[in-house]
Amino acid sequence: MTKITIPDTVTTIYSYAFYGNSSLVSLNSEVVGEFNLPSGVTRINSYTFYNNDLMTTISMSENVTTINSYAFYSSGLAGEVSLPNMTTVGESAFASTAITSIDMPSVVSIGISAFYNVSTLVRVNGSYDGEFILPDTLTSIGDGAFRSVGTITDITLPFIGATGTSQNGTSEYFGY
Repeated sequence: MTKITIPDTVTTIYSYAFYGNSSLVSLNSEVVGEFNLPSGVTRINSYTFYNNDLMTTISMSENVTTINSYAFYSSGLAGEVSLPNMTTVGESAFASTAITSIDMPSVVSIGISAFYNVSTLVRVNGSYDGEFILPDTLTSIGDGAFRSVGTITDITLPFIGATGTSQNGTSEYFGY
């Protein structure tokens, strides 16, 4: 199978659906390497496009909120990815891809090694190369989430911690 068309009425593409498929060249497109997910899809399940080296671009609707573990691991995915309503990026979801930037202003959780070995990644929610802005919505960053990525020159982190009352009755912040 080299080209697949999936209607917009599809809401779920299950885990391993296109795992390691070395002959799939397009999804909902006539352009080689272009994968366009149906607008009804809200979640990319684990291993969905794992090792699909012919994928170079993906278009997802604003409905996508979750990308599970290893969803795009070691695929040919490259360039810019925009996920305005995504809240969860699973373990190694984009590891070993060639994306250059990702916009995820609503992300709450980034899994272990989510962007590991993405040496081309030079921008996260930023306006210039080297800028990594992690939004205030973020509450969890997994070990090695950004290990071995491209050059980071500026990074903005949300406050992660809590407030509490000290013995003398003043409000104190705990965190970094």
